Amino acid sequence: MTLAEKAAIHMMAILSDAGVPFGECLCMVTDVEARDTCLTLMLAWKLILAFFRNTSQESRAEYAAFFRQTKAVENLLGILFRLIPLAMERPIVKEDVAVNIGEIVDGESLHEICCSVFYDLLQWMPAMVRQWWNGLDKRRSSIVDK
Repeated sequence: MTLAEKAAIHMMAILSDAGVPFGECLCMVTDVEARDTCLTLMLAWKLILAFFRNTSQESRAEYAAFFRQTKAVENLLGILFRLIPLAMERPIVKEDVAVNIGEIVDGESLHEICCSVFYDLLQWMPAMVRQWWNGLDKRRSSIVDK
């Protein structure tokens, strides 16, 4: 989990430095550091969620308790809603996104990966996402509703 934690901290610093509010989307077209950090974070979470999906129910409960204690999912969701554009040309909801690491990842493919991570969170940790959403203020919860 260390890689995901470090990437999340770095991504939050990038978002803070860029002044990206909740519900707005960070432009990563020219920012290589932001793209690399975003890709690292999303791929780390894809692995975490794949591992979570393939463990037993008892282990899932323990991992979910760990995620609640460390607020890892809350932090990830806060980041996701600064990386996923709300006004997308076409909705991107895919269960799994193929990523070719050898190619340069552009902004659209990063958005697809972010949407895929959000989809996986909704599928495998719905109670944690609901708990996070219920704890949001009215302005932020209306952004998530869109």
